[in-house]
Amino acid sequence: MGKRPCPTGATGATGATGATGATGVTGPTGPCCTGPTGVTGATGVTGATGVTGATGVTGATGVTGVTGVTGITGVTGVTGVTGVTGATGVTGVTGVTGVTGATGATGVTGPPAAGVECSCFDQMANLIQQVIDNFSESNIGVNIENGGSVTGRPSEIVNGTVFVLTNAAGDITNRINICKIASISLSDTDTFEGFTFLPPPDPLPTGCEAECEAGIREVLESLMGEMVNIRAGGTDTGNMIVTQVEFGMVILDDQIAVSTCMIEDVR
Repeated sequence: MGKRPCPTGATGATGATGATGATGVTGPTGPCCTGPTGVTGATGVTGATGVTGATGVTGATGVTGVTGVTGITGVTGVTGVTGVTGATGVTGVTGVTGVTGATGATGVTGPPAAGVECSCFDQMANLIQQVIDNFSESNIGVNIENGGSVTGRPSEIVNGTVFVLTNAAGDITNRINICKIASISLSDTDTFEGFTFLPPPDPLPTGCEAECEAGIREVLESLMGEMVNIRAGGTDTGNMIVTQVEFGMVILDDQIAVSTCMIEDVR
Protein backbone atom coordinates (compact mmCIF):
# COMPACT_ATOMS: atom_id res chain seq x y z
CA MET A 1 0.00 0.00 0.00
CA GLY A 2 1.62 3.24 -1.05
CA LYS A 3 2.32 6.22 1.06
CA ARG A 4 -0.27 8.91 1.56
CA PRO A 5 0.85 12.36 0.68
CA CYS A 6 1.60 14.62 3.48
CA PRO A 7 -1.04 17.35 4.07
CA THR A 8 -0.25 20.78 2.61
CA GLY A 9 0.47 23.36 5.11
CA ALA A 10 -1.36 26.69 5.31
CA THR A 11 -0.34 29.27 2.71
CA GLY A 12 1.77 31.90 4.11
CA ALA A 13 1.02 35.60 3.78
CA THR A 14 1.79 37.13 0.36
CA GLY A 15 4.90 39.08 0.44
CA ALA A 16 5.09 42.67 -0.79
CA THR A 17 5.20 43.11 -4.56
CA GLY A 18 8.61 43.83 -5.74
CA ALA A 19 9.45 46.85 -7.92
CA THR A 20 8.61 46.46 -11.59
CA GLY A 21 11.63 45.87 -13.63
CA ALA A 22 12.49 48.01 -16.75
CA THR A 23 10.62 47.12 -19.92
CA GLY A 24 12.68 45.01 -22.14
CA VAL A 25 13.43 45.89 -25.79
CA THR A 26 10.51 45.15 -28.07
CA GLY A 27 11.15 42.21 -30.19
CA PRO A 28 10.69 42.26 -34.00
CA THR A 29 7.16 41.91 -35.38
CA GLY A 30 6.44 38.45 -36.43
CA PRO A 31 5.27 37.59 -39.94
CA CYS A 32 1.60 38.29 -40.81
CA CYS A 33 -0.55 35.39 -40.14
CA THR A 34 -3.94 36.62 -41.48
CA GLY A 35 -5.41 34.13 -43.87
CA PRO A 36 -7.08 35.05 -47.19
CA THR A 37 -10.63 36.53 -47.03
CA GLY A 38 -13.27 33.99 -47.69
CA VAL A 39 -15.91 34.23 -50.41
CA THR A 40 -18.89 36.47 -49.45
CA GLY A 41 -21.91 34.37 -48.88
CA ALA A 42 -25.13 34.86 -50.79
CA THR A 43 -27.52 37.56 -49.42
CA GLY A 44 -30.44 36.01 -47.72
CA VAL A 45 -34.02 36.50 -48.85
CA THR A 46 -35.63 39.74 -47.55
CA GLY A 47 -38.30 38.96 -45.09
CA ALA A 48 -41.96 39.95 -45.67
CA THR A 49 -42.91 43.54 -44.71
CA GLY A 50 -44.97 43.59 -41.62
CA VAL A 51 -48.59 44.86 -41.56
CA THR A 52 -48.88 48.69 -41.20
CA GLY A 53 -50.36 49.54 -37.90
CA ALA A 54 -53.66 51.49 -37.61
CA THR A 55 -53.35 55.33 -37.75
CA GLY A 56 -54.03 56.88 -34.44
CA VAL A 57 -56.95 59.27 -33.87
CA THR A 58 -56.13 62.92 -34.81
CA GLY A 59 -55.95 65.01 -31.75
CA ALA A 60 -58.29 67.99 -31.24
CA THR A 61 -57.19 71.31 -32.86
CA GLY A 62 -55.99 73.71 -30.33
CA VAL A 63 -57.78 77.03 -29.74
CA THR A 64 -56.65 79.80 -32.14
CA GLY A 65 -54.74 82.41 -30.33
CA VAL A 66 -55.97 86.00 -30.10
CA THR A 67 -54.94 88.18 -33.10
CA GLY A 68 -52.44 90.71 -32.09
CA VAL A 69 -53.17 94.45 -32.36
CA THR A 70 -52.41 95.87 -35.83
CA GLY A 71 -49.41 98.06 -35.70
CA ILE A 72 -49.59 101.77 -36.56
CA THR A 73 -49.37 102.48 -40.32
CA GLY A 74 -46.18 104.17 -41.16
CA VAL A 75 -46.13 107.69 -42.58
CA THR A 76 -46.50 107.79 -46.38
CA GLY A 77 -43.33 108.82 -48.00
CA VAL A 78 -43.03 112.02 -49.97
CA THR A 79 -44.06 111.66 -53.63
CA GLY A 80 -41.13 111.98 -55.89
CA VAL A 81 -40.84 114.78 -58.39
CA THR A 82 -42.53 113.98 -61.74
CA GLY A 83 -40.00 113.49 -64.42
CA VAL A 84 -39.79 115.73 -67.45
CA THR A 85 -42.23 114.75 -70.22
CA GLY A 86 -40.44 113.40 -73.19
CA ALA A 87 -40.57 115.13 -76.53
CA THR A 88 -43.59 114.30 -78.73
CA GLY A 89 -42.70 111.92 -81.45
CA VAL A 90 -42.88 112.89 -85.08
CA THR A 91 -46.36 112.42 -86.60
CA GLY A 92 -46.42 109.60 -89.05
CA VAL A 93 -47.16 110.09 -92.69
CA THR A 94 -50.91 110.21 -93.47
CA GLY A 95 -52.03 107.15 -95.28
CA VAL A 96 -53.49 107.23 -98.74
CA THR A 97 -57.18 108.21 -98.81
CA GLY A 98 -59.37 105.30 -99.70
CA VAL A 99 -61.61 105.23 -102.72
CA THR A 100 -64.91 107.06 -102.19
CA GLY A 101 -67.79 104.64 -101.97
CA ALA A 102 -70.72 104.77 -104.29
CA THR A 103 -73.44 107.29 -103.42
CA GLY A 104 -76.49 105.64 -101.91
CA ALA A 105 -79.89 105.87 -103.48
CA THR A 106 -81.83 109.08 -102.83
CA GLY A 107 -84.45 108.65 -100.13
CA VAL A 108 -88.12 109.18 -100.63
CA THR A 109 -89.09 112.85 -100.74
CA GLY A 110 -90.95 113.90 -97.61
CA PRO A 111 -94.31 115.62 -97.63
CA PRO A 112 -94.27 119.32 -98.54
CA ALA A 113 -94.01 121.83 -95.69
CA ALA A 114 -97.23 123.42 -94.48
CA GLY A 115 -97.93 126.93 -95.73
CA VAL A 116 -96.93 129.89 -93.57
CA GLU A 117 -100.63 130.68 -93.01
CA CYS A 118 -100.92 127.44 -91.03
CA SER A 119 -97.94 128.43 -88.88
CA CYS A 120 -99.47 131.86 -88.18
CA PHE A 121 -102.78 130.14 -87.33
CA ASP A 122 -101.04 127.73 -84.91
CA GLN A 123 -99.27 130.60 -83.15
CA MET A 124 -102.51 132.62 -82.84
CA ALA A 125 -104.45 129.57 -81.52
CA ASN A 126 -101.64 128.93 -79.00
CA LEU A 127 -101.90 132.53 -77.76
CA ILE A 128 -105.73 132.48 -77.61
CA GLN A 129 -105.76 129.34 -75.45
CA GLN A 130 -103.47 131.06 -72.93
CA VAL A 131 -105.72 134.15 -72.98
CA ILE A 132 -108.70 131.88 -72.16
CA ASP A 133 -106.76 130.20 -69.33
CA ASN A 134 -105.58 133.49 -67.77
CA PHE A 135 -108.17 136.17 -68.54
CA SER A 136 -111.56 134.46 -68.87
CA GLU A 137 -113.19 137.20 -66.74
CA SER A 138 -111.63 140.10 -68.67
CA ASN A 139 -112.84 141.83 -71.82
CA ILE A 140 -110.54 141.64 -74.86
CA GLY A 141 -110.63 143.20 -78.31
CA VAL A 142 -110.35 141.15 -81.49
CA ASN A 143 -109.46 142.83 -84.78
CA ILE A 144 -110.62 140.86 -87.82
CA GLU A 145 -108.99 140.68 -91.26
CA ASN A 146 -111.33 143.05 -93.16
CA GLY A 147 -111.39 145.91 -90.69
CA GLY A 148 -114.06 144.81 -88.26
CA SER A 149 -113.48 144.45 -84.53
CA VAL A 150 -115.41 142.89 -81.63
CA THR A 151 -115.04 142.74 -77.86
CA GLY A 152 -116.02 140.17 -75.28
CA ARG A 153 -114.80 137.65 -72.75
CA PRO A 154 -112.62 134.78 -74.06
CA SER A 155 -114.56 131.55 -73.55
CA GLU A 156 -113.32 128.61 -75.65
CA ILE A 157 -112.01 127.31 -78.99
CA VAL A 158 -114.58 125.21 -80.84
CA ASN A 159 -113.62 122.62 -83.48
CA GLY A 160 -110.02 123.74 -83.14
CA THR A 161 -110.61 126.83 -85.33
CA VAL A 162 -113.44 128.96 -83.89
CA PHE A 163 -112.77 131.44 -81.05
CA VAL A 164 -115.90 132.00 -78.91
CA LEU A 165 -116.54 135.26 -77.02
CA THR A 166 -119.27 135.79 -74.43
CA ASN A 167 -120.75 138.69 -72.47
CA ALA A 168 -120.63 139.07 -68.67
CA ALA A 169 -123.74 136.88 -68.36
CA GLY A 170 -122.01 134.03 -70.24
CA ASP A 171 -124.06 134.36 -73.41
CA ILE A 172 -122.18 133.76 -76.67
CA THR A 173 -121.69 137.01 -78.61
CA ASN A 174 -119.19 135.99 -81.31
CA ARG A 175 -117.78 132.92 -83.02
CA ILE A 176 -114.63 134.14 -84.80
CA ASN A 177 -112.67 132.23 -87.44
CA ILE A 178 -109.10 132.17 -86.04
CA CYS A 179 -107.71 132.23 -89.59
CA LYS A 180 -109.19 135.73 -89.99
CA ILE A 181 -107.91 137.28 -86.74
CA ALA A 182 -105.38 140.07 -87.35
CA SER A 183 -104.73 141.07 -83.73
CA ILE A 184 -105.89 140.65 -80.13
CA SER A 185 -105.81 143.43 -77.50
CA LEU A 186 -105.87 142.92 -73.73
CA SER A 187 -107.47 145.43 -71.35
CA ASP A 188 -106.69 147.07 -68.02
CA THR A 189 -103.52 145.64 -66.43
CA ASP A 190 -103.61 142.29 -68.27
CA THR A 191 -100.42 141.57 -70.27
CA PHE A 192 -98.85 138.82 -72.36
CA GLU A 193 -95.86 138.71 -70.02
CA GLY A 194 -94.95 135.08 -69.23
CA PHE A 195 -96.84 133.63 -72.21
CA THR A 196 -95.08 130.88 -74.19
CA PHE A 197 -94.80 130.83 -77.99
CA LEU A 198 -94.36 128.03 -80.50
CA PRO A 199 -90.90 127.68 -82.11
CA PRO A 200 -90.46 128.11 -85.87
CA PRO A 201 -91.79 125.07 -87.77
CA ASP A 202 -89.33 122.50 -89.13
CA PRO A 203 -89.05 122.48 -92.08
CA LEU A 204 -89.74 126.18 -92.55
CA PRO A 205 -92.61 127.10 -94.90
CA THR A 206 -91.68 128.13 -98.43
CA GLY A 207 -93.31 130.24 -101.11
CA CYS A 208 -94.28 133.86 -101.57
CA GLU A 209 -96.42 134.15 -98.41
CA ALA A 210 -93.63 132.64 -96.31
CA GLU A 211 -91.13 135.14 -97.74
CA CYS A 212 -93.51 138.04 -96.96
CA GLU A 213 -93.98 136.89 -93.36
CA ALA A 214 -90.22 136.39 -92.86
CA GLY A 215 -89.46 139.80 -94.37
CA ILE A 216 -91.86 141.79 -92.14
CA ARG A 217 -90.72 139.79 -89.09
CA GLU A 218 -87.08 140.71 -89.76
CA VAL A 219 -88.08 144.39 -90.00
CA LEU A 220 -89.85 144.16 -86.63
CA GLU A 221 -86.84 142.43 -85.05
CA SER A 222 -84.70 145.38 -86.13
CA LEU A 223 -87.19 147.71 -84.37
CA MET A 224 -87.21 145.93 -80.98
CA GLY A 225 -87.73 148.48 -78.22
CA GLU A 226 -88.81 151.22 -80.64
CA MET A 227 -92.18 152.90 -81.11
CA VAL A 228 -94.17 151.77 -84.17
CA ASN A 229 -97.69 152.00 -85.57
CA ILE A 230 -98.79 148.78 -87.29
CA ARG A 231 -101.72 148.48 -89.69
CA ALA A 232 -103.22 144.99 -89.80
CA GLY A 233 -106.71 143.91 -90.79
CA GLY A 234 -107.45 147.45 -91.97
CA THR A 235 -106.94 148.92 -88.46
CA ASP A 236 -104.01 150.78 -86.89
CA THR A 237 -102.65 149.71 -83.52
CA GLY A 238 -101.54 153.25 -82.67
CA ASN A 239 -98.03 154.06 -81.50
CA MET A 240 -96.76 151.15 -79.42
CA ILE A 241 -93.33 149.77 -78.42
CA VAL A 242 -92.18 146.49 -79.97
CA THR A 243 -91.63 144.24 -76.91
CA GLN A 244 -91.40 140.76 -78.46
CA VAL A 245 -91.12 139.17 -81.91
CA GLU A 246 -91.90 135.49 -82.50
CA PHE A 247 -92.51 133.35 -85.58
CA GLY A 248 -95.92 134.45 -86.88
CA MET A 249 -96.52 137.11 -84.20
CA VAL A 250 -95.32 140.44 -82.77
CA ILE A 251 -96.22 141.78 -79.29
CA LEU A 252 -96.65 145.54 -78.72
CA ASP A 253 -96.51 147.10 -75.25
CA ASP A 254 -97.06 143.57 -73.83
CA GLN A 255 -100.80 144.07 -74.54
CA ILE A 256 -101.41 143.73 -78.28
CA ALA A 257 -100.58 140.58 -80.30
CA VAL A 258 -100.49 141.05 -84.10
CA SER A 259 -100.24 138.21 -86.64
CA THR A 260 -97.24 138.82 -88.89
CA CYS A 261 -99.18 137.13 -91.70
CA MET A 262 -101.78 139.97 -91.52
CA ILE A 263 -99.51 143.02 -91.28
CA GLU A 264 -100.03 145.55 -94.08
CA ASP A 265 -97.84 148.45 -92.95
CA VAL A 266 -95.29 149.33 -90.27
CA ARG A 267 -94.49 153.00 -89.63
